[in-house]
Amino acid sequence: RARWNNTFYYGDYTGIQLMGTFVSDTPEGAYPVTDLTNAGKARIWGLESEFSADVAEGVNVRASGSYTNFQYTDLGVAASLAGNGGPTLDATEPFTPKWQFNVGFDADLPLLQNLGTLTLTGDYSYQTKQYTDSVNREEIAIPAYGVANVRLTFKTLEGGWQLSLLGSNIFNKRFDYYRYYVSGEFQRNATPAPGAEWALSARKTF
Repeated sequence: RARWNNTFYYGDYTGIQLMGTFVSDTPEGAYPVTDLTNAGKARIWGLESEFSADVAEGVNVRASGSYTNFQYTDLGVAASLAGNGGPTLDATEPFTPKWQFNVGFDADLPLLQNLGTLTLTGDYSYQTKQYTDSVNREEIAIPAYGVANVRLTFKTLEGGWQLSLLGSNIFNKRFDYYRYYVSGEFQRNATPAPGAEWALSARKTF
């Protein structure tokens, strides 16, 4: 009736792509060049936990969480740009939130049982702040946010029909998928996530 899975992982990450500075030697002379290359090294470790349980007849609850610890150990040729268009050893990898959580449930409702099954499903996910660039600039970081979704599904006993009412981001949480600078640091752009959305769906199995 219950299951709890836990995982610990550790890894050495080599060849991380970062902007680095080289000295280009050509017939015309030597000059510095900045380019994307496999420069960095890091160690990454974390924990993941998943739990689910049938708490009553037709009712299941679930939860999961993770912690990620990322630490550069060597910047290589990117060290010359540290803090000036490049990361420092204290920076973290872009789009890597330190904490993530999710809780949810499925419940078969005692309604219309002579015609089919009516199931209510809900889930809520949350993640902490994530940076969008290797320098970890706060101005274009994505703050922590949480999103709730819900679904009500009716499956007929006969005929193979499935009807659903779906709601995503039901509390209309405003957040961005991505943020970045345009034209140097004079203009910031973002890719916003959709607000609250509702939909009806019908499915027929033949």
